[in-house]
Amino acid sequence: MTDTDNSQRSEQRSRAVTDRSAQKRAPGLDRREYLKYTGTIASVPIVAKSVRGSEGDAVASGPDEGAVPAPIGLRMEYEHEPTNLLPAADRPPRLSWRLPRHRDVEQTAYRIRVATGADALPDDGTVWDSGRVNSSRSTAIEYGGEQLESDTTYYWTVRVWDNNQGSDWSDPTRFTTAIPDDEHWEGEWIGAETPEQDVLENADQNYPAALHDVDTLGQSFKVDFEFVRVGGQFPTWSAPDSAVTVSLYEGDPEGELLARDRISPDAAENFLWYFLELDEPLPAGTYFFEQSEPEETVGWRSHTDSTFKDGQAFEDGAPVDGDRTLRVEGENVSDPSPLLRTEFGLEKEVKSARAHVVTLGYGELYANGQRIGDEQLNPAWTEYEERTLYTTYDLEDALEAGENALGLWLGRGWYGLNADDTAHYVQWDAIGPPAALVQLNVTYADGTTATVTTDTSWTTTPSPIVENHIYDGETYDAREERSGWTEPGFVEKWDTVNLLEPPSDDFELRPQRLPPTRVTETFGPEAIVERGDAYLVDFGQNLTGWIELTLRETDAGDEITLQHAEVLLDEDDELTRDLETGTLNTKDLREADVTDVYTARGDGVETYEPRFTYHGFRYASVEGYPGELTAEDVTAKVVHTDFGETGSFACSNEDLNQVQHNAVWGLRGNAHGIPTDCPQRDERFGWTGDVHQNARADFYNFDPVRFHEKWIQDHDDNQRSEGHVTNTIPFARHREDAEDDPFWEVADPNWGKTYVIVPWHGYLHTGDKRLLEEHYGGMRNYIDFWHDQAEEHVISEEMTKFGDWLSFEDQESDPSLFSTFAHYETTDRFARIADALGYDEDAQTYRERADAIAEAFNNEFFDRETSSYGTGTQATFVLPLSEDIVPDQYEEDVVETLVEKIRKEDDGKLQTGFIATRPLIYTLVEHGYGELAYNVISQPEQPGWVYMVRQDATTMWEHWDSDDQVGSGMNSMNHRPWTLVSEWFYRVLAGIDVSEPGFAHIEISPTIVDDLEWVEAETETVRGTVASRWERVETPGDRGEADGLRLAVTIPGNSTATVEIPTLSGERVRIREDGKTIWNNGNRTRPNHPGIGDISRESNRVAVETTSGEYAFELEHLGN
Repeated sequence: MTDTDNSQRSEQRSRAVTDRSAQKRAPGLDRREYLKYTGTIASVPIVAKSVRGSEGDAVASGPDEGAVPAPIGLRMEYEHEPTNLLPAADRPPRLSWRLPRHRDVEQTAYRIRVATGADALPDDGTVWDSGRVNSSRSTAIEYGGEQLESDTTYYWTVRVWDNNQGSDWSDPTRFTTAIPDDEHWEGEWIGAETPEQDVLENADQNYPAALHDVDTLGQSFKVDFEFVRVGGQFPTWSAPDSAVTVSLYEGDPEGELLARDRISPDAAENFLWYFLELDEPLPAGTYFFEQSEPEETVGWRSHTDSTFKDGQAFEDGAPVDGDRTLRVEGENVSDPSPLLRTEFGLEKEVKSARAHVVTLGYGELYANGQRIGDEQLNPAWTEYEERTLYTTYDLEDALEAGENALGLWLGRGWYGLNADDTAHYVQWDAIGPPAALVQLNVTYADGTTATVTTDTSWTTTPSPIVENHIYDGETYDAREERSGWTEPGFVEKWDTVNLLEPPSDDFELRPQRLPPTRVTETFGPEAIVERGDAYLVDFGQNLTGWIELTLRETDAGDEITLQHAEVLLDEDDELTRDLETGTLNTKDLREADVTDVYTARGDGVETYEPRFTYHGFRYASVEGYPGELTAEDVTAKVVHTDFGETGSFACSNEDLNQVQHNAVWGLRGNAHGIPTDCPQRDERFGWTGDVHQNARADFYNFDPVRFHEKWIQDHDDNQRSEGHVTNTIPFARHREDAEDDPFWEVADPNWGKTYVIVPWHGYLHTGDKRLLEEHYGGMRNYIDFWHDQAEEHVISEEMTKFGDWLSFEDQESDPSLFSTFAHYETTDRFARIADALGYDEDAQTYRERADAIAEAFNNEFFDRETSSYGTGTQATFVLPLSEDIVPDQYEEDVVETLVEKIRKEDDGKLQTGFIATRPLIYTLVEHGYGELAYNVISQPEQPGWVYMVRQDATTMWEHWDSDDQVGSGMNSMNHRPWTLVSEWFYRVLAGIDVSEPGFAHIEISPTIVDDLEWVEAETETVRGTVASRWERVETPGDRGEADGLRLAVTIPGNSTATVEIPTLSGERVRIREDGKTIWNNGNRTRPNHPGIGDISRESNRVAVETTSGEYAFELEHLGN
């Protein structure tokens, strides 16, 4: 089945939907807005000038070379000159290019040549010559030559034709392949010997014993090492005023008191991990740890499965069965961050050298004294037992004939993370210690080769990083630095590395194809205030990353502590910006310490920044800094997946400009190898439900293709044999006992739907079907799992976990309605995916299923007497409207009821949560209430986006009322979900939207609202820049006001567009383009105007069909 056939079939079905729907819509309503949101947009019929051809056989070159501009922006696998493409025959790399945005530039054919040397091009395609291919495609064209060699650099070029006019060849660009599969890897997994650590603990937990039932709870224990801290896990059942006394005795309850503390939680949390820190180490022996004097509700986690060999639990001084949760630590408990090195000789002049590096955990590569690459927190987090990523580095300029040295610095990352905080989702045992596998392939100038790999010739020693932890931060002792360790000739006795095991027996090694995490921006503080022995610093922006600190007057052993927080609190726990009186809000960080500690060398100017942790913060406390801290001494470094900012939006409402700013910073700050929920507390997971509603905001603002493709592969690696996925991807409960928890194992249907929705959104923006094809089987298994779970197509309440999460309405109500909605939505999208891929039988099967689910949804949840759904919340009304499954005869009533509820009952404010907010703001526009949607978004009170802005937010909050949620145990000031509004700015206010997948045809249809004087936006698509700018202007009409409109539009080369110009209620209008009249009160003028095709009017819009180019339209009122 060809793409053309698919398009025709889709067009016929879409036209039927459009015609049926048009009979119901209000006057002037453009139905396309709704079709775009639901996904029908891929099939909207286009009436425009088109010279696009279909795929055809290669034919000979045509005449008139050079008459068309040469292609630009060549990319392979959505990257300029990639260095690590997988040379797999079953996954050929995809080539793309762009055409300059001259008017009327449309490609009808192309020719690609690939060679192993740039000097061979364009005359000779020694590796592949496509011949002339009659096609308009300029994106995601698969390489069609022979199998690519591993570790080889290739060059390619392309030329295009517009009918018989041909372009020059493009400037050549290159790409390099990686190692094809696990069998081609040489070398062994190496790491440092993990030192014996003095720890006594029991891990399994069964039930909490409540202290309010007794006076004391205790646990005796015996240790055979010196220890410095002892602690336990204490349930507080979210009682905010809980408190308890903890005591340590020698021997038993009657022994000598050795230490005591009175503790209480920082917030209304369910659990508290507490450690009693001892002033001096205590020797091996028997001890007794006790709780007493409780306030409110305090308990102690107890055990029946995991008990101590020499220990006893007590209640009121009497022995009882089971043991308490307990952990005892000696001084040598730390997080390993080893240094590894080797030296080797190269016999000849080096022509090329490429190092392929896998690190389990994080890693940095060094060669001959140089840090190689600028990646941070590398590689990205994956489902390690299924797939681990490697990075490829070019070492040609770093190596030389003679002696050379390689070095690796390893950190725990997620692979080696240890965390246990049951109340707050973290159940994570380290998969293993940090490890590495390296293969350095060298080619000499004479063509011979050499290989250097990891083996037992490498040596290791502890690094200056004493501790490193994703949540807690880094402890660094500069006195332990080893100068010259990455250079040849380094002389110091190190230990031989250990040979370690890989993550599993059947995991895969694959090149890391998503953009790396790196430092993307640096800036100084907005204000610094000295507070006692510490400085409080405000950087003016909530960000993810860390602080670089410069010290100028140190003594060896000086300890400087940096603690981070998103906001400051006053004495009443209210938000404040006052550096003189405010304190860091650590209450909402839960168990994350987010603290870096630096111990100085004491030998002059020193600079420190962490390596293997990151923080979410705006404010920082710098304690112990020697001398005066100035702005030159402290810098914030912004760190995230560097997928490039490619879009911009602005308007005449400064509040909305700040909302857009907050959205951009929220999206980039929550991109760390995966899309995370938040970057600051003990979480930072790939919560699926936090992503699907803002995936298209990613596309408008950034270049997220490879980022999304990697995360969808994580879904595939995560998917269970039954077909479902987990709530967080990668799975964030890495313990055997945690993996049996059905709450975590089976994602809420509105969360796991990312597996279907995110690839579909990617297809709309790129037109690339590969992601749909590669994950088609997994998506089908996911859909079928929920089909099997449903009872007569309805998902039960028991399968729902979150509802409309964090709404201002009752998110616990209507759980089955929310889950059944997700079941319909994913089944509908999968039917569309099957149709796009030409799987006709599946398309029909799943379309029929979707229709059956819609019917069951209405039978179960719709009250025909009151025209209402469920409990009658905004969410229950808007969800079926957003999917167009409300019975036709009731749709108008349901819309009016929703609008009335928003305007009167809810005072013009939204009340929706994570699931229903995006459908709400689009459904209002779809049904002719664009002004109301704008007012809901721009109103300044709680709940709403502008309310956050007025509270000095610089990112998006987790709750609509996060300022009232301080200390609640779940409160982030930088969260992904509400960033979804950025997409609405581009698509509705600026009117930029996909009308044919991959922006082959574009719709520019801005919504003009009373409050705005102008709007401008641009976004970089796979075909080039699309831009829209409108502003109100005065025209010579009879109303004497700014009743006209200027609309400037940019359409990229090889694209066409429908530009819909709002008439602003004018009955008689004139439209000019570039100062020349093209439409005069219903009459087409200048039929041969460059780039302009058909023009028509429908109610309050004039639609102009265009080819590529830059256009300047002006609407003038002629009077009514």
